[in-house]
Amino acid sequence: MQDPENRVAVGTIGKAIGLHGEVMVQAFQSDAEHWRTVERVWVGNAATAVEQHEIEAIRFAKRKVVLKFRGLQTREAVESLKNKFVFVDLKMLGVPTIGTYRIDEMIGASVVDESGSEIGVLKDVLRLPANDVWAVDRDGKEVLIPAVKEFVKDVRVKERKVVVRLIEGLLE
Repeated sequence: MQDPENRVAVGTIGKAIGLHGEVMVQAFQSDAEHWRTVERVWVGNAATAVEQHEIEAIRFAKRKVVLKFRGLQTREAVESLKNKFVFVDLKMLGVPTIGTYRIDEMIGASVVDESGSEIGVLKDVLRLPANDVWAVDRDGKEVLIPAVKEFVKDVRVKERKVVVRLIEGLLE
C-alpha cells in the first residue's frame, strides 16, 4: 500500500451520476490535465483512512470531473463515497510553476491581514462559477474571502501564510 504521506487531496466526491456507478468530483484545481493520466485514486475522509480504486473511465463536465471506478457498477455502489476526498500520489501532480501553488498546500495556512494581524486558518476552498472563495476559520466562525487579487495580496507557500486585504464588513 502507498504511504499516506505521499497522498494529496485533489477533490471531493459529489453526487452519483446516472445508474452505472459514475460520480461527480469537485476538483480543487481548475487545471484538469493531471486527471488524464490518473489510473488509480484513494478515496476517504483522510489520507490515512482510504480505499484504493482503479479508474475505469474519466470525462469532464464544466469545472467538474466525472469518474467511473472499476468494479463499482451501480449508483448504489458509489453513493457511500459522497463527500469523501479523492487522493492521488503526490508525484503525479508535479511541481507547480513559479508564482503558482496547489490548494492542498495552503489548506491549514495562517491567514493574516496586511498589517500582520491574525485573521484565522484557511480551512476550505469553495469552487464557484465566478471565482474561488476561501473559507477561513476565525475562532470557530467561518469567514468567506473571495480568492481574487483585490483581496489576496500574497501567498507564501513555504511559510504557509496568506496575506489578505480586508474591507469593511468582511469579518462580520
